[in-house]
Amino acid sequence: MNLYGFYLGEILDCYSMWPTIASLHMDDKAAKWLKVYKLKNGLGDWSTFMTAVENKFGDNDYRESLTLLLELQQVNTLDQYISSFEDLQYQVTMHNSELGELFFTTQFLKGLKPEIGSVVQAQVPDTMTRAILLAKIQQQVQDKSKPRWHKSLTVTKPSAPSLKSEPRANGQTSPLW
Repeated sequence: MNLYGFYLGEILDCYSMWPTIASLHMDDKAAKWLKVYKLKNGLGDWSTFMTAVENKFGDNDYRESLTLLLELQQVNTLDQYISSFEDLQYQVTMHNSELGELFFTTQFLKGLKPEIGSVVQAQVPDTMTRAILLAKIQQQVQDKSKPRWHKSLTVTKPSAPSLKSEPRANGQTSPLW
């Protein structure tokens, strides 16, 4: 056997151990599911095992993540929106790596506040990195153009009317005097 065959054999042996290693890290609900799965199917090979795990625990996660991504709108700061979007993007990509850069870039632009999104979209970014950069620049432009109230502008109170110590014309004084 040549050296290549030796390494390939080692890799395949490791590969066959992955289901066992993964099963050692399952607990609670997953551990109970695993016992039933092993009784019915055995652990099998890695790809079969992973497919079973994803079918049991991952299908709903993908749908939920995709739905949240499609509905995500910027309501707070741009940085919060970017962070939420990227988290959902990674979750969706874990289950479906076929969705491309154009899909994510389009969804990102769609969720931006209109005053930022329309300007960024007009520049036709073709990557998420570019779209994020343009959105941050547009946010900075908007922040600079907002009116700033200076502390030097203070409201002065009108001066109090002068108090007279003279009695009123009718000879009576107010109880406040």
